[in-house]
Amino acid sequence: MAKTRIFQIAKALNISHTDILSFLKARKVEVSSHMSPVDESVHQMIMEEFAKDKEQVDRFRKEQVRKEIHDTKLKERQSSSKKLELLSLSDQRALEKNEIEKKNQELEEKKKRHEEEIRRKDEESKQRIQETEKKKNMGKRRYAYVKKNGSKLEVFDKEGNKSNLWTARFDMDISDG
Repeated sequence: MAKTRIFQIAKALNISHTDILSFLKARKVEVSSHMSPVDESVHQMIMEEFAKDKEQVDRFRKEQVRKEIHDTKLKERQSSSKKLELLSLSDQRALEKNEIEKKNQELEEKKKRHEEEIRRKDEESKQRIQETEKKKNMGKRRYAYVKKNGSKLEVFDKEGNKSNLWTARFDMDISDG
């Protein structure tokens, strides 16, 4: 395998070449500059020492990128959302008045709908009662009494009340017959 130079290793580990040079001098490895090539054993020794640092640097950079993305999204949301507007006292009172009027209108509409619903239910109830009364009375026999009143016959029900229904059917001129 070809020998690699110190600056290339530093670039791959994303660290400074001076850190690698200091490490090698502490291990008593002879290198003259960042351009010096190193053999496989020295390369392996550098990788073992600085791999942990590379992982930490990578994590740190990823965290920075994540924070930047989060901050950017947060700024976009803030700029797109409505901003608070400071109102004068008269504007604020006018706004409150409009809100109160709107609530009152909604309450009135709700009250009207409720009253209409009650009226409709009452009508339905009355209609059902009338229908049941008609059904009850359909099979019953009705008795009526006929009384002569001048030249006309008048029809009265069982209780003595004048019945317009029967009168219409029996309305005739007695003088003809």
